[in-house]
Amino acid sequence: MKLSERLAAIPNLAPNAPAVEFCGTTFTWRDIGETANRVRVLLDEAGVAPSAPVGWIARNGPEAVAAILGILQAERFVSPINPLQPPSKLADEVASLRLAAVVGSPADWAIAGLADAVAGVGGVGLEVEFPSGRVELRAGLERVGPGPHQSPMHGYAIERMTSGTTGAPKRFPVLTASLEQGLQAAAPSRDVARAAADHRLLAAQDTAILHNPFAHSSGLMGIVTALYFARPISLHEKFDPLTWAADVGKYKPKSASLVPAMINMVLDAEIPKEQLASLLAIRTGTAPLDPERQRAFEASYGIPVLIDYGASEFIGGITGWTLRDHREWGTAKLGSVGRPKPGVGVRIIDPESGQEAAVGVVGRLEAKADRFGPDWVNTTDLACVDEDGFVFIRGRADEAINRGGFKILPDKVAEILRLHPAVQDALVLGVKHPRLGQTPIAVIELRKGTPKPDKVELDGIVRQYLPAYFAPEAYEYLESLPRTPSLKIARASVRAEFADRYEFT
Repeated sequence: MKLSERLAAIPNLAPNAPAVEFCGTTFTWRDIGETANRVRVLLDEAGVAPSAPVGWIARNGPEAVAAILGILQAERFVSPINPLQPPSKLADEVASLRLAAVVGSPADWAIAGLADAVAGVGGVGLEVEFPSGRVELRAGLERVGPGPHQSPMHGYAIERMTSGTTGAPKRFPVLTASLEQGLQAAAPSRDVARAAADHRLLAAQDTAILHNPFAHSSGLMGIVTALYFARPISLHEKFDPLTWAADVGKYKPKSASLVPAMINMVLDAEIPKEQLASLLAIRTGTAPLDPERQRAFEASYGIPVLIDYGASEFIGGITGWTLRDHREWGTAKLGSVGRPKPGVGVRIIDPESGQEAAVGVVGRLEAKADRFGPDWVNTTDLACVDEDGFVFIRGRADEAINRGGFKILPDKVAEILRLHPAVQDALVLGVKHPRLGQTPIAVIELRKGTPKPDKVELDGIVRQYLPAYFAPEAYEYLESLPRTPSLKIARASVRAEFADRYEFT
């Protein structure tokens, strides 16, 4: 059965069952399904061609859930638009994408310049509103114009976006077949996969607690996965540790997914242990997790933290921890991102020779899996693999700092700086140096109420664990480090903050 047919059948499995809870209101599968069907019908009536790219304004809300369901049912290509960017930037992005249609909520269509951007490329505008479930064509945007439009994306389903950590997010189209393979690999169990394939609603389906921004790859996959497996959804506009913990206490899921910054927020909020008692594991990824914070979380809650590693272009995880591996290796391999997942090959390439590196040697990580093609795919990550097959990420190849011939891995320095009791978080960047070529500086976010440590003190903790040349040339401070929607530190924004003092490399 095709993806579109499966998603069309999902709302009819149990029409009166809860589908989405948002801001205290619950919408049934009938509510979501009827609105999605109206989106599908209007795309057809407006002349939007099969496989045409359709802009999906990815604002966390029931409108976006129904919209993406309808777009995928209609076999159009989902092109996410981040609603949290400045209005002028959003309008420019929509114009540059040359979309055949854009679907959004009333709040989205109130964004200055959006309607003009859609009209400028002859696009169709659809407005979806809840709680009414209303779907209408926007006045003046009822029919597809001559374009120019993007070419139809035959065989593709969605476009994933990188986090935008180092610059503007990049877009990766995902084949429908690859998406289905990735979703099936994410099946919670064989029983879930079998039942969903047979179109029977599982009585014991866990509620999906969704709080990652839909505009980010993890949020997009979260909503697509929940729809694919007919999971009821508790949806939030953003992550709040107290609200999340209340959801865990209410729905009692067996596992949850939190990015490292969210794990830190839960720890800092001192959530009662009993509120998280249903959780057998926490999955995390998208950014490095400080091993000491992982140790502290596991000690506080008795919940294993299972780290996954992947990237948007890989359509799912590349490596990860299992509960069995955690029981056997959790302490000995702390800091690893786990072992390659079934069907995935991983190797480390020496950047100088281009040959495969020996066990334990740091080099550029490459991965290979059927779901993203027959070839080895380069990453920008530096890593090593130990004798037991565990992968350790050591930093980004494009962020490595060459200090007079000595290589420095910024993420490793930041990890050590976080050991200082006054340091909430840290980012290490390379700057130009007239004699050495590059040197590192550190930008630090302090814990609230703690005094600022001096350079001697911070240099001392770095040199306690790393060679002396790893110590930053200077330390700068921000009240809070800027972050992307996925809560990664926004490196480009930090560079802009200090552009008048340093020339970054």
